[in-house]
Amino acid sequence: MVYCTNCHTTDHASWNRDCPVFRRECERLDIRRPENSLPYFVTDEAWTQTMCIPLTSALNPSLRRSVPLDTLLKTQQPIPRRDHSMSSQRS
Repeated sequence: MVYCTNCHTTDHASWNRDCPVFRRECERLDIRRPENSLPYFVTDEAWTQTMCIPLTSALNPSLRRSVPLDTLLKTQQPIPRRDHSMSSQRS
């Protein structure tokens, strides 16, 4: 039998990432730490310092019921990619 010490239920195990208490605490942490929404680890290079739009309304309450998700996804800026293929390297 499994038991969640967060929810005090037997519906799922404590390590289940779909636990409602775990998810709520993750959202609360993301609100307190906006840098969690950065797509890259920040370095001195400018392309790593870009912000992405949070997709959950919990992270950005102004998005609640005002912008449909498909519209939000269409308006996101593309993530810059670096070409790491072997063909781009010259010997």
